[in-house]
Amino acid sequence: MHQQRTRVIDKNKGHTVVKCIENRRYVQVWIHQVLYHRGLYPKDVFELRKQYNVPVHMSIHPEVCQYIKHFVDTLQPVLEKNQCQLVSLVILSNTTQQPLERYVLAFDHQQQQQQQQQQQEEGDLYHDFRACLLKLNALPCFLSPPVLDCTFTLGVELNDSDDLPFLHNTEQVWIPGNVDQTTNATTWTQFVPIKTMHISPFKINMYVMEAKGKGKQIERH
Repeated sequence: MHQQRTRVIDKNKGHTVVKCIENRRYVQVWIHQVLYHRGLYPKDVFELRKQYNVPVHMSIHPEVCQYIKHFVDTLQPVLEKNQCQLVSLVILSNTTQQPLERYVLAFDHQQQQQQQQQQQEEGDLYHDFRACLLKLNALPCFLSPPVLDCTFTLGVELNDSDDLPFLHNTEQVWIPGNVDQTTNATTWTQFVPIKTMHISPFKINMYVMEAKGKGKQIERH
């Protein structure tokens, strides 16, 4: 007589994983949108598409797409274990490597226990991301003009933990970030809130920070 094994499925865990995957997808679109609106690459290397029923501009440059995809893929285990404090895109001067603008998605885990008990519908998630993309399309209204001849870097700030999955993963190489590009740097003067989303198990705050020396960089160009 064969013993039948029953597999127990943790619905809450599955629900969280699905949302982490969706968060990862949104982060990818978010990066492309910032690169387009701040003029990091010529307009003709972007293709107009629709995400969350919003027109978005996605880069079609193979190396740029691969870099962004690789970065976003590495976020998956970090998001699943609630170890991601924030994701940032920092725009730097190509000449001086001085940080000029910092775009942030900050994940607030303090309300995690309360929000895990609230099942958010997929439709709500869709509309939250849609509203954020519409805000991103209005970026030029919130910020001073972008500086020419710039580059960018992507980064992650982590919660303190002894169980970081990528530390033992030789396929993923993580490099310590520049202190001048982090939250604690003193180079940031202007804080521009964009949107707050409540997506269990996170509250996600999207905002932009502008650096002290950005005005001087604009004058030089």
